[in-house]
Amino acid sequence: LLSLSMPKFIWITEIFDEKEFLNKKCEGLIILDATEPKEFHVIGAVFEDSFIKKNNKSGISAFRISNSLFTSYKDNLKYYGDN
Repeated sequence: LLSLSMPKFIWITEIFDEKEFLNKKCEGLIILDATEPKEFHVIGAVFEDSFIKKNNKSGISAFRISNSLFTSYKDNLKYYGDN
């Protein structure tokens, strides 16, 4: 993920299994370009044991990764009040 070329603004959607939701463990994620106004532009995705990314030359590249759950991100839209 760190080596991907990305726009300044992205959306990250976490994928949960309903059993792991209460434990705050994600099964995967989808990274979307938030600067693309006309359509959903997927930059990459992680799910189960695969990492899939857009490749400018051939379309899509897929890689095997370890099949592990990871902790969901917390407080990305935290309200800090008017202080």
